[in-house]
Amino acid sequence: MEIKIDLNNHTNKKDIPQKLGEALGYKDKDIWGENWDAFNDILGYLDTGGIYGTNKIISDPITLLIKNFHEFKYQKPEDYYILVNILKENKKENPDFNYKFIEPILK
Repeated sequence: MEIKIDLNNHTNKKDIPQKLGEALGYKDKDIWGENWDAFNDILGYLDTGGIYGTNKIISDPITLLIKNFHEFKYQKPEDYYILVNILKENKKENPDFNYKFIEPILK
């Protein structure tokens, strides 16, 4: 399953985890903390419907396609580094989890 995530105009520390969580079906702000630790937890429980088992089940294999990430990367390099490390660690723990930062096609 491919999940496309557009980070266009999203650069602040809370906005990015929120956008990522929403793309994975976490729209209720009361269910999760909308921070990097909570996003990492989401990735670890995709196949069980989240920590509480109340969310959408996302089965392996999964690929997150992250686009329009450049503004975030350059405005918040520390947070970009955190995101990349979370994705790498989840890939290491689950070989069926994939991610790709995709470049826009220039015409």
